[in-house]
Amino acid sequence: MHRAAAVAEMLLATGVPADGVCAGMGITHEQLDHLREACDRERELVQAAHRQLAGEE
Repeated sequence: MHRAAAVAEMLLATGVPADGVCAGMGITHEQLDHLREACDRERELVQAAHRQLAGEE
């Protein structure tokens, strides 16, 4: 799932519309939303870990 989320995020970031991402990956808009939410959660966890390691928390 992490790879799929990363691929979807990269496609969206490069300007591919959500409809194109869904069609190209063979997923629904709901599945795309789920992937994006998972990617956001992962990003937040990584940022929190970085802050903790840097002694910011």
